[in-house]
Amino acid sequence: MFWVALAGVVAVFAYTVVSAWQAELSRRTLELALSQQRAWLRITLAHERRGLTIDESGLDTDLEVQATNVGTVPAYGVIAGLAIQGFPEKGLALKPEAMSCSSLDTRPTFGTTVFPGETVPVLGPPPSLTRKQVDEIGRGRTIGLFAVACIAYEYGAGDRVHHTQSTFRLARKHPTLANLFFNLTKDSVSNDELNVSRATAGDRAD
Repeated sequence: MFWVALAGVVAVFAYTVVSAWQAELSRRTLELALSQQRAWLRITLAHERRGLTIDESGLDTDLEVQATNVGTVPAYGVIAGLAIQGFPEKGLALKPEAMSCSSLDTRPTFGTTVFPGETVPVLGPPPSLTRKQVDEIGRGRTIGLFAVACIAYEYGAGDRVHHTQSTFRLARKHPTLANLFFNLTKDSVSNDELNVSRATAGDRAD
């Protein structure tokens, strides 16, 4: 009887351990499935009309933020922000405080819906710098330019706000050192000559 009772205890213990393991496995499998059932937005910048101009009014460009949903569910309430950051010719470091994506968290309740596999333009304030801002950036005749783009979105009822941030380098298309910079006083780059490339750092997503 002792051995029968012991065998029963062992069997109950083994069943409990296996059940707990199966429950944990199911929980992790569910968490993995839920983590994959979400929207992920990737940013690109488009420019189709004016290119870029620096004059007595400041800096003007028609850069447009576009969002591609590489996730599996739609993204809702998508809005964008775009900041132009300049740096002197001898100061190439990108300042991460150029734009904070959290500034978009107080967005209105409306926005663009982006379905999986879809790329759409996302409305936001037009990027520009005033003449004073351009003058504050440059300590010489030329400046380099980055564009820092942010988007905020949700993908489910009661979901928190998610963000994507990407940084782009603005330059002329011909690959020379001089073409990486723009004349501080007055400059104009046509749409065909403006090159927008993804920077090696500055991309974040949550």
